[in-house]
Amino acid sequence: MKHLFLVHSPITYLTAVSVINKLNLDKNNAVIIFFEFEKIASKDNTYEAVSINEFYPNHFFPKLYYYFRYFNIIGRIDRLIDTVTKKEKYTAYIPTVIWAGKALITNPKCVSFNFIEEGLAHYFIEETLKSLTQANSKDPWRSSILKNTKLIINQLYQILRGYNLRLQALPFSYSCYHGVNGVLCYGFSDNSFPMINKEKKIIVGFKKQSFPGVDQKLAFNLDNAVIWIGDGGVTQHGFNEKIYLLGIENGCIPFLQQQQYKKFFIKFHRDEKPGVREAVKNLFSKNDIQFQVIPDSVIMEVLLFKADNATLIGVNSSLLYYAAIMNHSAFSIYNFLKPEYSKVFSDRDFTFYWNKVRLIESDSKVLV
Repeated sequence: MKHLFLVHSPITYLTAVSVINKLNLDKNNAVIIFFEFEKIASKDNTYEAVSINEFYPNHFFPKLYYYFRYFNIIGRIDRLIDTVTKKEKYTAYIPTVIWAGKALITNPKCVSFNFIEEGLAHYFIEETLKSLTQANSKDPWRSSILKNTKLIINQLYQILRGYNLRLQALPFSYSCYHGVNGVLCYGFSDNSFPMINKEKKIIVGFKKQSFPGVDQKLAFNLDNAVIWIGDGGVTQHGFNEKIYLLGIENGCIPFLQQQQYKKFFIKFHRDEKPGVREAVKNLFSKNDIQFQVIPDSVIMEVLLFKADNATLIGVNSSLLYYAAIMNHSAFSIYNFLKPEYSKVFSDRDFTFYWNKVRLIESDSKVLV
């Protein structure tokens, strides 16, 4: 029987490969479906790889072309599944019930499905109405044809593309499926998937696999290195850029100047705009801090997986949390950015996060 994994981020790639290894799946039966994620890791001898990125293009003309070619996108994914599985039954592994995940677990050939760890979403100890409806979290709870014409047209458009109302009704979070027979959750830590019974949770753990599918030209040595982990809040949430840069200047740089290190890297968030990146680099340069920029295409989680004694500094990236789980050191300048960042995250309990990631204070000391 085939095992299909939906991978849309570096951490889901790590989890998928770890599950494949733990279950000792044969390459011919393990398939990773890459979605919204660079296929940099697709050439591996432990699984087969396919991509559905072309179904969701970002640029106008490709988007227009593929809208006509793959208008009923659910039907197109079904045909892809038939090709990959040769119309055999399969088990699906998804991070959350996103659109592509809904197609995967409702296909008639899917006999069971499981969840794989994808980030901080699988560590919160509670749900909110927003987290349960993440795919539509920006939509209002009430609408009318006069006030929300664009929204209603978009909802009808989704139905026409194959996302019928029953499919859309499937909730986003793993916590809603703990009572479904056979559903398991695969995570890296005992603290993952806190809202399910322990007998349904399988810990794959961190093992220093070689990940041969990753381009060795991008395999930076992070042993004993310090890395600044950029944040996408300015772009994603409209946070004030000046406050973000000031947080780095007053929080990261003084803390960094107190450290003894030989290698310093910058890893920008993929959503950071060129202007913000230049401003960050200028901050470090004017303080005589030499650095090397790690390209966006590098899978940091894989490098940390294999590294020893790295130190990460950032805001509240999941990368900091995973670094701490991997026994690296992780520090945050969140206290310098509270006026902005607390606006978005006030409805979630981050206690689990701050138990692993240490906060830097205004005097460059660390809160224990």
